[in-house]
Amino acid sequence: MMIVAGDYIVNTFEGTEQYAKPHRLVTHPLYNSSTNNADIMLIKLRAPMVLNKYVSLAPLPRQGTGVVEGQVCRVSGWGYSSLGGGQARFTLRTVTLPIVSTARCNSSESFNGNITVNMICAGYRTGGKDACKVQGTNAIIPSFIKLKQLFRTVSAFR
Repeated sequence: MMIVAGDYIVNTFEGTEQYAKPHRLVTHPLYNSSTNNADIMLIKLRAPMVLNKYVSLAPLPRQGTGVVEGQVCRVSGWGYSSLGGGQARFTLRTVTLPIVSTARCNSSESFNGNITVNMICAGYRTGGKDACKVQGTNAIIPSFIKLKQLFRTVSAFR
């Protein structure tokens, strides 16, 4: 496994990338691959990355803190262009979305109880912009904290 930081276009060398091998992988003890509950992992690197305009920190939030419904967040990542797969994206994509309450997201019109307390739901009821457009390696970052906190798994509101 090789960790790459500072990458914008996958499979294209831009000169901004930094590479490191992992020293240790720490899976969340509640992780469930069937439900994606607690889908987060800490990776301790063998050597530190150099912080610059292409590589910056996104520390985890303090325990017990969270986001509130309506708070605007940014979701970034590479992945497929549609929920059913579609064409894989090689350029980092970003979308700004409002947080949706777990109760609303778990309604029968949406995820019908499949969103756990370890997940965040974001998107618009009308669709259009959602996390699925950048699904894959994604992070949700509340805009008011200016890229200072990284939150848990993102589910698109539908």
